[in-house]
Amino acid sequence: MALKVLFGVGFALCISFALTQARSLRSPGTLEEFQLGNIVLEFLPPYVYENGSKCMMESGCLKYEKIESGSGSDRLGSYLINIYTYTTSMNTSVIVSLRFYEDNTLVFKQEFPHGLNGTGMGDKDGVSAAFPRMVLPSAQAAPSLRFFTPGGYMIGYTRLSIGTIADNIDDFRYGEDGGLVVLFQQEGNSELWSMAMSALTQPMATNVWLDKNNSILDWGVQGQAENIPANFSLEVILHTNYYSINNLIMEWGAKLQEYHSTKRMVDLSAKYLSYYTDNGAYYYYNTGSFKNYRDALMSVYNYTLDAHLPVRRLELDSWWYYKGIKNGVKNWTEIPSVMPGGIANLHQTTGWPIVAHNRWFASDTDYAKQNGGKFPFTVDNSTSKALPLDKSFWDALFDKAKTWGLVTYIQDWLNDQYSHTSALHTNLTLGDTWLTDMAKSAEERDINILYCMSYIRHVLHSVTTPAVTQARASDDYRDGSHNQWRIGVTSLVANALGLIPFKDVFWSSKENHEDTPFKDMSNKDAFVEPNPHLQAAIATLSGGSVGPGDKAENLDVEVLMRSCDKEGLLLQPTKSLTVIDKYFFSNTYKEVWTGHSEVSNSTFGIIFMEDIKQDLNLSAYELNLEKAMKKNFILWQNYPFNATYIKVFNVGDNVDVPKCEGAFNFCLHYSSPAMKAAGTTYYFLGEKAKWVPVSPQRIINIQVSSSDVLVTVRGVEGEKVTLTFYETSAFDIGCTFAKSGTMKASAASRKCE
Repeated sequence: MALKVLFGVGFALCISFALTQARSLRSPGTLEEFQLGNIVLEFLPPYVYENGSKCMMESGCLKYEKIESGSGSDRLGSYLINIYTYTTSMNTSVIVSLRFYEDNTLVFKQEFPHGLNGTGMGDKDGVSAAFPRMVLPSAQAAPSLRFFTPGGYMIGYTRLSIGTIADNIDDFRYGEDGGLVVLFQQEGNSELWSMAMSALTQPMATNVWLDKNNSILDWGVQGQAENIPANFSLEVILHTNYYSINNLIMEWGAKLQEYHSTKRMVDLSAKYLSYYTDNGAYYYYNTGSFKNYRDALMSVYNYTLDAHLPVRRLELDSWWYYKGIKNGVKNWTEIPSVMPGGIANLHQTTGWPIVAHNRWFASDTDYAKQNGGKFPFTVDNSTSKALPLDKSFWDALFDKAKTWGLVTYIQDWLNDQYSHTSALHTNLTLGDTWLTDMAKSAEERDINILYCMSYIRHVLHSVTTPAVTQARASDDYRDGSHNQWRIGVTSLVANALGLIPFKDVFWSSKENHEDTPFKDMSNKDAFVEPNPHLQAAIATLSGGSVGPGDKAENLDVEVLMRSCDKEGLLLQPTKSLTVIDKYFFSNTYKEVWTGHSEVSNSTFGIIFMEDIKQDLNLSAYELNLEKAMKKNFILWQNYPFNATYIKVFNVGDNVDVPKCEGAFNFCLHYSSPAMKAAGTTYYFLGEKAKWVPVSPQRIINIQVSSSDVLVTVRGVEGEKVTLTFYETSAFDIGCTFAKSGTMKASAASRKCE
């Protein structure tokens, strides 16, 4: 594929997979182009706001001074660069540049050596200093051009939008809750062309804005910034791909991680079974028949011991701390009547590390100097929100929390804290400072952070913060729609950025009795979980925390043990399940998700379907399972439990997958590669009693020799693990662990030793 770029604000360039030389220069300010397949996307010169007025080349306010070109390299690789210098009517410099990389990546940069004053343009969704500026084609010119724009909170879950530029432009997400734009087109069976754009640096300060009247997409400094400080800069990345939207998004995320040398902390809260009390859980603002939360949670603890359910983490939601004006945080300490003896005592008694929730800070928070506290805050009385301004606050908060067992900090209501704290819009660097201070303090204390209700800008920022390891990918459980589990798209974005997607709390049983007090549910007394198996499976297949929230005695041990081993270690896929490319074109494939596990040199595919009304016949490429199906393989169904489908395919064959009809009815199919030993072809199906039969947490090595297939399996004392192989028919090998460690199952001898 040749990527044709005619951009300049001064020059034209043509690049392919190999870096080439600039072909020609154009006069400054002319209209330039970017070609995506047969679609031409035009670009315009930059603009800035200064002293409250829009400064553009057309008005003579923004004057072109010079162009410089060269080459270089950074963490993204080698590039060609053109740099354009402008001056405003106030004689301040504005520098924009464009870097072209050899792998179809472009980076646009704005720099302000002396800063700018009076940049606020009055719209929090707008852009006060724009570069790049993309003109979208008309409906007549590009009727098949489609877009994907996550919007709203929970990584864009709540306002997720997919459609055509021609018919659905009103649904295009931009402004403060946007931030990722994917454009793509495919005519019939022809080549797919796609591109992804987002902030590369300073995402908390960057907006994307769509001028619908003129079909112009502007990227740059957020619209209410009062000024731009000297030496401030931001960058926007554009990455293209010609064969897969999934791969495009994964590559785009990898670019951000490469550029920032992202390295996430280990998050044990996403590796062991937890118990959750957040919105949707039985004990959310409800202690049932108990007088207080200590007694209620001790009943959960005692039940898990009696039932041999290996819960290893406890989440405490917003019910435990003091609220101030409009229910913001006044003081993040336990209320004695709610938690007699304190969280520390509960932690010491149960041995459960604590996952603790926090929300926005109230304007009357005890921590703020304005209210007699010790720490500098910005206080927004008009919205009753406050925000810490110094890392010393987070140091003190986390130091105290460590004494009562905190291991994971949930920063919830990120959307409200951002949207309703005026200083986060008027001060261009405060958003970065806020999130960086929080994460740096947590990292220093070995505390993980889970983002909740995050905008795209928050998760983009997380690539710079090792402590941020998880992000909620769904709205609250029990939101009334029953669709909360549908996280195949937001999980894709999270995966791309190296974040673990979290599905949220769920019920492992259908009912938790009529006294469940969900005040936000008009039909709370009648609620029945349609499919607890679906909830548990999605939580596990997401690769994130698995956190049931049933009433103690309603925890379904059999359902939950399909997620973990005897000690509560979650058995998860290597790559969590995400939608396939066809999702972006047709509702027929809306809930077809795939993922995989990798063990040694073998890849095992996973296919999830819900309410799919027709048989599927798709290629490995279409299933995003090319690696799992690069040799002959077997496809077999393991849910519903009585499923009997099993079929051998040759490499290159299209894959037949039976339909799976019915709302909340789901099916799980798994692929296993052929393994030849001693003239026999074996297929390792794994531990069929689990949602992920072959997980790297359980299966740690597969050795194929001329005489045998040896599978090394990890287990704990007293655990029996049954592994299934297929030859001409299925056979089981049982591994019983007299002590914790590993055993080896032999396909040839059909024994485990």
